[in-house]
Amino acid sequence: MRTAALLGTLFTAPAFAQATLVVDSLGGPGVFTTLQAAVQAASPGDLVLVVPTGDYDFALTVDKGLAIVGSGPGPTVFHGTLHVFGLPANQRCVLRRLSANALLFAQPGTVWIDQCAGDVVLDDVVLGSPTTISAWSPAFAINDSNRVSMHASTCLGNPAAAMSSSRFAASETAFLGTAGSALAAPGPGLNAYGSEVRLSNCSLVGGSASFGLVAGNGLNLGVAFGVSSSAHVSGGSLVGGASPGGQMSAAVLWSGSLLEIDSAVAVGGPIVGPFAVQERGRASLALAPIGQAGSAGFDGPAAAFGVLAASLPAPPVATGFGELWLDPQNLVVLAFGSVPLQVPVTMPSGAATFADVLAVQGLLFHQGNVVLSNPIRSAVR
Repeated sequence: MRTAALLGTLFTAPAFAQATLVVDSLGGPGVFTTLQAAVQAASPGDLVLVVPTGDYDFALTVDKGLAIVGSGPGPTVFHGTLHVFGLPANQRCVLRRLSANALLFAQPGTVWIDQCAGDVVLDDVVLGSPTTISAWSPAFAINDSNRVSMHASTCLGNPAAAMSSSRFAASETAFLGTAGSALAAPGPGLNAYGSEVRLSNCSLVGGSASFGLVAGNGLNLGVAFGVSSSAHVSGGSLVGGASPGGQMSAAVLWSGSLLEIDSAVAVGGPIVGPFAVQERGRASLALAPIGQAGSAGFDGPAAAFGVLAASLPAPPVATGFGELWLDPQNLVVLAFGSVPLQVPVTMPSGAATFADVLAVQGLLFHQGNVVLSNPIRSAVR
């Protein structure tokens, strides 16, 4: 339980969640039957638990720091577009254990993050649909927001995810472009324009082609408003979609942007444009329910030395070793030594709540270089 004691210094009190509101489509004493009613009644910092008793309509706007969490052992199913808009810098929005309605030709559940200065954290969500009838139907979209992260999730769409003028970190997440059809071209895995993207152990796969179309690319990078994009990819895979003749589209297609990958990335298809190989190491995080042991780890090239640390989420800060997503004033070292590192992580009972988030990041020492890994941010179970 060593990490529980360490993390107890971070989660000294349930500071984020002020009140808990319950949404249940079947009704009952003191509960809301729609998410919209609960969001309207909630105050910043509140926890909204959604009971998985129906297919909820999430077509609404959230403009305050709330944690919206599916409360069952399985995900809460929803449809419509949840729009997180204008979140203030001192607030956090958490979306966890939610799954889009996957019925054929039904309106899928999607999330759009727009003009948010605060933290937006998505964890254990499934967005979009494997079937699209539109040439532009992203499962997940970000615009003008600089503190957005996703963990242990799946996005399916055309493209699976799209972002403009934003900063985004994802870990252990699949971005799957939809297959082409008579109504829509194949979808890319992820489109980023004028954005900074950090991916750890993620799968980006372009949609396969039919009807003579060109298959989707795994990752598209481009310029927005004169600002180029950058992508830092550690582990996972970048795979272009397949055409009927067996030819693969680009794993990555970029224009005026920076692409950096490490040696653990599996590449399927050509990378169109120059790229650099940079070993940053790869952090991992698998939280268990509060009071139970999960794990955190840090891996990298042979003979490397690493330090794995945790904190509450913090705004990204540029350092001489890369971008730090941890709070340097409240940082806990979980492990250090030759990689790979692995340590049990137990969230402290009576302190952490479902509305809290733990962030981890590694520091890699390898062949005279010292670099920060891409971050992981995961919601408390």
